[in-house]
Amino acid sequence: MGASYIEPNDYLNNKIQEPYMMSRAFNEPPAAPPAPEFPTEPGHRQAYEIRPTSVVILETDQGRAAFIKLERIGKEYIHHYAVQLHPRIDTALGMVYLDPEDTVFDTVLVADFDFGSATGEHSGPRAGHAFENAKGHFIKVDEDPQSQKLYGFVECSTGIVRRRQERGIKAVYTQWSATASADGQTVSMEEVLLRFEGQTKA
Repeated sequence: MGASYIEPNDYLNNKIQEPYMMSRAFNEPPAAPPAPEFPTEPGHRQAYEIRPTSVVILETDQGRAAFIKLERIGKEYIHHYAVQLHPRIDTALGMVYLDPEDTVFDTVLVADFDFGSATGEHSGPRAGHAFENAKGHFIKVDEDPQSQKLYGFVECSTGIVRRRQERGIKAVYTQWSATASADGQTVSMEEVLLRFEGQTKA
């Protein structure tokens, strides 16, 4: 049986509404993706389950230390890292890679920062220095040794590792310090380590 014939005007009359309705649907702002749900109680969990900016406790060659949990958004994967906050490292500060399934002690406390006074130097922060640009506050850190990049830039407000943030630097902070916040209260990193001293061994 041959194809049925449709008058051109009938075709247009029938179809003219469809693109309009579709365009209205596509022009509506997309719904925001649901916010990820993170644990609210401290405990051991896998790295991928831990909120970026959460204070985590890791064992180092010098003993237990408080770190900030970080994430880098890759093209296909989310990569997980941590940077030591306390005891403070005076030499070049670097990222520690976390396998997504590594077991880490999550305090669920949020890392906060006191940047102190600016140095007056607006360029050339070294690894371990914090600085401010138009986008916010960042800490420059040595990259993961497996990376082909030299430096990463920790966005302090989000715990996301960014690239290329050294343009338009407004201030550099060399004497910054970190605390933790919970329920509107500020907790020193020394207190964090003491609070969870008996819980951090898996």
